[in-house]
Order: sequence, then C-alpha cells, then structure tokens
Amino acid sequence: MKNNKLSKDALQPLVDNIEKLSKIQRILIFVVTIALMAGSFWYFSWRPKNDEINKLEKKLADLQKKLSKVKKQAQNKAKFKAEYEKAQKDFILVQQRLPKTNEIPELLANISKSGQESGLDFVLFKPGKEVRKEFYAEIPVSIRVVGMYHQIGLFFDRVSRLERVVNIRNISLKASSKGRRGGGKLNASCTAVTYKFIEAKKKKKKATGRPKFNRPAKK
Repeated sequence: MKNNKLSKDALQPLVDNIEKLSKIQRILIFVVTIALMAGSFWYFSWRPKNDEINKLEKKLADLQKKLSKVKKQAQNKAKFKAEYEKAQKDFILVQQRLPKTNEIPELLANISKSGQESGLDFVLFKPGKEVRKEFYAEIPVSIRVVGMYHQIGLFFDRVSRLERVVNIRNISLKASSKGRRGGGKLNASCTAVTYKFIEAKKKKKKATGRPKFNRPAKK
C-alpha cells in the first residue's frame, strides 16, 4: 500500500503537467504511448515467442519423422540403438514445452492469476474450442481486461515468462469509456493461445488366429 501511495505522489507532477496541455497534445501523447507499448510488446515479446513456437513446431515434426525412421531401423539393427535413444530424448524435451491435457486447467489458472497479480480487472476470460494440428492442439482464450497501461504491460510480461508456451495475439488497446474519470485506464482485449501435446494413440494388434488341426490317432 505504501509503495502505491509513493508511486501516485511521484506521478502527480506529471499528471498536473499533462492536465495543462491542450486536448490535441494529450491525444498525441496517448497515441504515441500506445504505439510505443504495442511496438515494444511486438518486438520484445510477441515476435520472439512466435519465432520460438515456429521453431518448436518444425523441430517437433522433424523429430517425429526421425523417430519413426529410426524405430524401423532399430528393430533388427543394434547399431541404431544409441541414435534411437538420443532421438527419443530430444523428442521428449521438445514435447515437455507443450502441456498435456490434464495440465491445461492449471495453465489457464496461471494466466488468470498473472492478470490479477498485475492489478487488472477481468471483463472476459473465455477459453475457446481447441484447434487440432498434427502433433499438438491450439487452445485460444479470449481475454478482455481494464487497467493502467503499465499494468497491462506487466501482465503480458508475466505471461511470456510462464514455463509453458503461451502466445498473445490480436492485441487491442482503447481508452476507457469513462474518460478522465477512468483515471487513465485502458480497455485491452487479446487472444492468449496456449498449446497441448497430443499423444499418438497406440494401435491395438489384431489377434491372428491360426486354424488348429487334430492329429490323427495312432493305431
């Protein structure tokens, strides 16, 4: 509480100076601030995270193909055993970055917790229908929050630091409809996309029944 009070006291001269500016000057400052925030988030958070997702997807697909190939070779050739084990370990390391089905509720709870700890008021937090890919599924979450610009930035930063991969898309920032009475708050909406690894289902072996013949009785 003391830290919040000190922050408000420190920002009061800046607020007073902004109040003295014309309406056009305040709008320009607001637009430039939003542009800097969006540009900084895209450059420092969204773009690296998106590049990481693409690399993980490509690496996961390559490892799956390599693993399938090595499995066939390792069936009858002992010399491929070490290569198979290494490919399997690499595959496991990559899939660990993507949560499994039973971990999704906890991950969604962590995203919501990050927003609350950042001081945001949630207007909407709605997980959507998952989109299945080859080895994983995307789970979009529609989010709308209200808060100060630094609180929104802090929320995005905390989400980017989660252990599991979460990508923020379709960011939209608008001034609060309350105007000046809103205390400079913003309405922010975005889509948080998380991912889950889909384990391949093991095929059941069909029983091959062989015809039985009765041996002729010895005379």
